[in-house]
Amino acid sequence: MSWLVTPRSFTKPCLMSATEPSVRGAPSSAGSSVVELSRRHGDYAMVGLACALDMSGDRITSAALSFFGVAPVPVRVAEAEAVLVGQTPTEDVFAQASEVVSNTLDPTGDVHATADYRKHIAGVLTRKGLAEASSRIGVAA
Repeated sequence: MSWLVTPRSFTKPCLMSATEPSVRGAPSSAGSSVVELSRRHGDYAMVGLACALDMSGDRITSAALSFFGVAPVPVRVAEAEAVLVGQTPTEDVFAQASEVVSNTLDPTGDVHATADYRKHIAGVLTRKGLAEASSRIGVAA
């Protein structure tokens, strides 16, 4: 995927987060989604996912899954991305990627959420985010 994302897309005032950067020049074969879980609207995410899919025909040609709120810096789960590439986007394929995320991700726990809770929510958000990204391409999973 070669999209142009400007640094300004992520710039927000202090104590605010950019949850959906503007992406210019995204091809019609690509879709993205940002999903998160927080205690209240506007709070920092306990777990969040920024994901993108690119397709050729009915197959996923590239996938990116970047989780935030699970470690001090965003974490990519390459193993789950590899499960998606070459597949037709379906609920079953998204469920497989979700399972890989839940088994691979090693989040930190704190007073807001345990590590096990974050792992579970990361899996749920994987299915939700991938379904939303594929629907933006016009493919219903």
